[in-house]
Amino acid sequence: MKYYLFLFFLFIGFKIQAQTTQTHTAFDSLLCKEWKLVSVEAEGKTTPADAEQEKDRMIFYFDHTAKSIDAGIVEMMKWTYDPKTTIMTITPTHGETIVLKVLSISKVECSMEFSGTEPEEGSFIMHMAPATN
Repeated sequence: MKYYLFLFFLFIGFKIQAQTTQTHTAFDSLLCKEWKLVSVEAEGKTTPADAEQEKDRMIFYFDHTAKSIDAGIVEMMKWTYDPKTTIMTITPTHGETIVLKVLSISKVECSMEFSGTEPEEGSFIMHMAPATN
């Protein structure tokens, strides 16, 4: 009897783990790749990425780490995503946490909105595409 009870709880544990993993798997598989900035939208105006910004990269990994390459400076980060609110939180090794709202994501595009906590930071939408080297 104890053996069957053990197997039952083991089965339930695997089932719960599988369901939890599947919740983020679809998002992770879309997000986890190397992205480049295409344009930035602020105050109703869309501005294409300039030559320097086109070299910048954001690389997301399945282990919920990320690498930012901005003006040649590489920084490692950790990221989390809440599918209920579509909020992504990015925590750099050094610096302040960044909160983004994922507006859309597919295999070919990703749009995220940043809203600053200070009035001078404003808000803007980043439109990204997979980077091809």
